[in-house]
Amino acid sequence: MDPPSQNTAPGEVLTKDLLHSASHTISTFPKSTIHSTIKHVEHLSPDPMVVDDTVPLQMKKHGLNEESDVGQKRLKVASSSPAPLPTTEPTSSSSSATPLLWFNSFLANDASYQANTSGPPKKKRAGRPRKLPPKPKKAHGPTRLRKGRGVVSEVPIDVWHAILSHCPARFLAKARRINHEFKHILSYESAWTRNRLQNHGDDTPGPLEGMREDEHANLIEGLGCMDCGNPKTRKPYWVWQKRWCLECWGKNTIKEDAAKILVGENLALLDNCVPYGLVDAWGRYEVAGFYEKDWSRKSRQRQRVFSKAAVSQAIVEFQEFCALGPDGKEKTDKEIEGWYGEKSRVTQHRMKHIQQIEKWYEESCRQGQSCNRQLKSQRAEFFKERALTLDPPLESEALALIPAYQRAISIGKPPTERAWKMLLPKLKKDRASAQVDIEERRSLQTDPDQESKEAEYYCQMLRERDVDDAAERRALEICADQVLDDMEESSASLANADFGLLALTDIRCKYYENPDATWLAGHPLLLSDAKWVWERIVYPKLCEREGTRKKTLVSFKCPGCIRTDVHVRYSFENLFNHLTKKHVSALGEFKFLYRRENPLLPQVQWLNIGWPRKLPMLAEHHKATGTWDPDDASPYSQAPPPPDTHEADKILEEIEFDGRMVSAIGPNMGSFVDSVIFAGSNLRDVQLDPKLKTLVALTFAMDKHTELYADFPGIKEIKQLPLALIREGMYDLFDKLRCGICSKDRDSHARSGDKVHSLATLIEHFEHAHYWKDVYVDDMMVLPGLGELWFTLTRPGNEAAYATVDEFFPRRGADSHLNSAQRHIYSQIGLGWPSEDSDG
Repeated sequence: MDPPSQNTAPGEVLTKDLLHSASHTISTFPKSTIHSTIKHVEHLSPDPMVVDDTVPLQMKKHGLNEESDVGQKRLKVASSSPAPLPTTEPTSSSSSATPLLWFNSFLANDASYQANTSGPPKKKRAGRPRKLPPKPKKAHGPTRLRKGRGVVSEVPIDVWHAILSHCPARFLAKARRINHEFKHILSYESAWTRNRLQNHGDDTPGPLEGMREDEHANLIEGLGCMDCGNPKTRKPYWVWQKRWCLECWGKNTIKEDAAKILVGENLALLDNCVPYGLVDAWGRYEVAGFYEKDWSRKSRQRQRVFSKAAVSQAIVEFQEFCALGPDGKEKTDKEIEGWYGEKSRVTQHRMKHIQQIEKWYEESCRQGQSCNRQLKSQRAEFFKERALTLDPPLESEALALIPAYQRAISIGKPPTERAWKMLLPKLKKDRASAQVDIEERRSLQTDPDQESKEAEYYCQMLRERDVDDAAERRALEICADQVLDDMEESSASLANADFGLLALTDIRCKYYENPDATWLAGHPLLLSDAKWVWERIVYPKLCEREGTRKKTLVSFKCPGCIRTDVHVRYSFENLFNHLTKKHVSALGEFKFLYRRENPLLPQVQWLNIGWPRKLPMLAEHHKATGTWDPDDASPYSQAPPPPDTHEADKILEEIEFDGRMVSAIGPNMGSFVDSVIFAGSNLRDVQLDPKLKTLVALTFAMDKHTELYADFPGIKEIKQLPLALIREGMYDLFDKLRCGICSKDRDSHARSGDKVHSLATLIEHFEHAHYWKDVYVDDMMVLPGLGELWFTLTRPGNEAAYATVDEFFPRRGADSHLNSAQRHIYSQIGLGWPSEDSDG
């Protein structure tokens, strides 16, 4: 190509002409190198048709200054660019040579050019050209969430914290177990703090010192006992930062009287150094400490209660402080007072924080209950409005009689159309019966004397039927005598509730076995007859069998209360009052007991209701299902009989302990307390009832003490045992004990026979009530017998427990197995044994 004409003005050389002049050079270039080169040239010349003369001119066109930072960088890059290749063209300052010189320089320094020009040109591959993968599209807005398409964009951790702050704290505890990413996100304290402030408000008190935010949220929102794992437990005890069921609460706490025995002379530990709660006269927890509050009960007889672990820790800390130092000096009174002062200051500050949290928690619970009531009332209004839109309309009076409606309005959730659609078929099913009952009520309103007529008829029935000399009562008395005589032999193994329910059922069946059908038709049994038989015949028989007339001798469960966390039991009459108030209606499972309410008649109209074949009463081992069939004729299910430990005790005393003696293991020349601690340590991980563990540890320690000292342990050693048990953390041993002397004294009216004590309170009870006169340790408390112990040990799955007890009390011989004759005796009394073939 000829050189450019002299008439060509600077800056008017076309880019395509320059590329055409170099066509002989780039003929062997691959297409990718050519395209990248053209783009680079076009980048230097913003105008596609004109190339600027110098680099400063390009900077000016782009709005850059030579003194600016960017301009200096551009100048430095331009000055450091490689020199152009030598050409025959005369050097000119025109813009026509600048792109070509740069292009030749680019070719000379391009490595791909060096490789592609050294050899013959590559041939094109036959076939269709290979398609490149499409480039990902840039997002032009926020991330779209679609159901069938995963989120590709990574969500920052701050965004997750903002999302999780609006979730309930109970959900956060579940989200932690989704995957490792959520576990990492919720490992930050700020995530839980933000959630607490978002859900409960800025005035929510934070966690106590030493607690994490997730532990604090668990006490507020969580469920389940932290000891036994009972899933229904909800109440937290903030003074101890635990959520316990009633059983675990009694096991882990100690009352003030017993705590004073543990601390001895150091009573200041209980006054200043240990957090405490208050219980009323019935042992029910009230509040944490003494402070002004308007939501707790105003009981008079209050007593402080402490955590066993906290008392034990305070005692250990005080003893460590008072221990001799390296110089052998004892602590002075001033130093001890300073220790008490510092401990008291820390405890008081902690108690104020606990009271603040407890007060806020109780107020939030009351607000939640109030919100729950409002939601229930909203559901009731919503369902009433929807019922009036039906054809024909369902009135509110008839709607209130339908059990499905009553169950629907007991749910504390906002009303929805879905809830109405689920309720509507149930309303249509029962609306006819409810409408009939409403019409009967309205007919009574037209006759104002109807209620008085019913009351007069009821009083006449009382005079004729509710008397002892009525024909039905005389026949029932004869039937009851025959039934109780037949049950005399088999009643020994029956529980009290089973005995009562079986007796009532058999007496009714015996009455209707009368062959005179005409007489039976004129003398049907009423519910008042069942009440009379229970109060006059069956219950006195039970009191005679048990040797007491306690009001709580027999109690029944309600078949309509299906909640397992409510442990309310009723007497015969109170159960029917409860049923009438809570469950009986014109429709539903208990409509057999329904009678129209009359203010002149009692709540339970005993004389207007017949005696059903099956009474609505459940024993302790029965399960409430919310249903009841008055005509159910299925056989009665009894509780499994307890083992006959009396005969087992006699045989085991001859077989088991005749050839056994206490083992030589344990502390040499140790005290009674040391032997108990040794046995309890070996039994700590054994799956055995705590009462049976107590029996084994007590027997082992007493035998050891008698073997070493030829005497039983004294009062002083017994008083040292509670503190030693708490120090070792053995809270299940010697707990929930009944006084052995008071339990045997059934003729007296003392209430201590069935009162449950800890070991410390039992010792105090003996000091005041029995004065330690001719009392041995095993007579102090009621423990299971040896027969029950060996019956439990020989059950399948208790091999580890049996091995531990066998180590404490080995046989004198080398083999501790039973022979065939002894196995036969065990099988006769119902005791199993591990199946070894070797004979003893």
